[in-house]
Amino acid sequence: AGSRYIFLYKDRYGHDKKEAYSYVVNARGQDKSILTDKSLLTQSMVASGMVLTEEYRPIPNVKDSWGSSDTGCYKTGSIWINPDTPQVMQRDPDGQIMQSESLYAVGAMTRGQIINTSMAQSITRSVSEVARHLFTKAIPGSDRSGQKRLK
Repeated sequence: AGSRYIFLYKDRYGHDKKEAYSYVVNARGQDKSILTDKSLLTQSMVASGMVLTEEYRPIPNVKDSWGSSDTGCYKTGSIWINPDTPQVMQRDPDGQIMQSESLYAVGAMTRGQIINTSMAQSITRSVSEVARHLFTKAIPGSDRSGQKRLK
């Protein structure tokens, strides 16, 4: 009663199975590139210029067949952030790159910029940095650690 999603599948023994659920969470992860992500929110953020993609990431110490290390890079397709503060990089009205003062990104959407971006420890560290940054902005006279500076 009330189930709206019906799943028909075969179990690992080949037996037909049928299950019904009222709610389904799509937890398969994101596309590798935010440019191909089907999420309307992601598409809107990209189309409006709210987020930029970090298109190319250099790979250190990679040389091509001529001995040049200039070609060692790959396309990340992730949201471009400042890895120290998880602030999203944007363009100002003059087209210059700047970091947002109010938009942050953590996790898989920032892959390639922080090691283990989708691991709980890395996400916790990034979210702690976001909280610290917001606290610093909200409390005049506080430093990056969130401590109030004494005069």
